[in-house]
Amino acid sequence: MDEGTFCSTCMHYIKLGNVPPLAVSNGFQYPKQPACLAALNDLEERLVSLRIPFMQIKECSYDRQLGIKGTIVNVPITLNQTVSTLPKNINDTATIHVKLKRRLKFKSDYMYRVINPKRVFEAASFLMKTPCISHKMCPLIWIGMKSLRRKLLALVIIVLLR
Repeated sequence: MDEGTFCSTCMHYIKLGNVPPLAVSNGFQYPKQPACLAALNDLEERLVSLRIPFMQIKECSYDRQLGIKGTIVNVPITLNQTVSTLPKNINDTATIHVKLKRRLKFKSDYMYRVINPKRVFEAASFLMKTPCISHKMCPLIWIGMKSLRRKLLALVIIVLLR
């Protein structure tokens, strides 16, 4: 058997000679992540999420596991906002700079990254087809928009208006 690290709960069951309830053999297995979602960076993930968590994730000193430091602000996103257009066309290979702020009046950015609009649109289109999210998102924003530029800007404006 390969050696590995177990959490304290699983280790308790293993010491008793039982299979942990959260084991793959008990049917606990995550579905495979689609390629369109796996390719997203952290800012692109936030652009297609229904809630934007503002938190500080730091590495813990004792075991290099990631932990949350400070408070967490969870901002719900509504997709029924007015959509504007950018002055230039964004083709499929273009990347744009996006600044995500907690509030527009703040000078500093929470996140500043270069994103690929095509990947954001593909991920949002995939998520709108899933049963968990399809009833929460408003697909009317995406219907009728022929340019990728407008679809991406709809997401960016929604994030910035919060």
